[in-house]
Amino acid sequence: MNFQPIPEIKQLIREAIINNKHNVIVIWGELGTGKTTLMLQMLLWIVKNFMKIEPANCKCDYLCPHWKKVLNDLTKFTFWEIRDTIKKAVTNNIRLPGLGWDDLAVYFHRSNIQYMHPAVKDFFSKYNFVRPYLANLIITVPNIHFVPEQLLAFATADIWVQSRGIGDFDRAKLRRSFWGAKRSWTKYYDGYDVTWKPVPADVYKEYEKMRHQHALEAFEKPEEIFVTTMPKPKAYTEEESLF
Repeated sequence: MNFQPIPEIKQLIREAIINNKHNVIVIWGELGTGKTTLMLQMLLWIVKNFMKIEPANCKCDYLCPHWKKVLNDLTKFTFWEIRDTIKKAVTNNIRLPGLGWDDLAVYFHRSNIQYMHPAVKDFFSKYNFVRPYLANLIITVPNIHFVPEQLLAFATADIWVQSRGIGDFDRAKLRRSFWGAKRSWTKYYDGYDVTWKPVPADVYKEYEKMRHQHALEAFEKPEEIFVTTMPKPKAYTEEESLF
């Protein structure tokens, strides 16, 4: 199997890895249009070109134990998984070439984007420090407005999926201006109409096993999976109360 993502996207990913940059790439569009397929294509291309697989130069198929572990390590679903994976990279002082955050809107409740859960706020307050430890964060979401503004501000590209396997790829670049209240802004450059093919059925089947396991955990331990409730206010003692 030889995964070859769209050349323009491949170049963007490569630049981040080789030149110590950071990408947030948002893949968005209606449900069932192949967003996850594209994300998997990109992640598997990263693995083939920039990660060492054990045993060295593993040539077996993508469902061997080594590839299963890689797929599990790079594909995340919940906010907590993303945060803890990046925290581990920082603690161990390693640089991850890529992470996939699939279906952010499912596990990351819209109300908490609006009101900003303290744990999420704390994570984004430190996001400037992520670059040395993560080259590419690839997000899939039905609507780009479901991505928190604090994270969307770091977006370097987006792919609007118009129908299955067909999308519009745009890159975001900062531009400078000496006029108006804002002296600079982000301009989205018109990119390319892009197409991609499905990943092999056995690879997607393995991914679906992972997603199903997360769905089970979401029903069994929702308080550990979802960012759905704000922390309870502190209960003040009578001595601490001002009233």
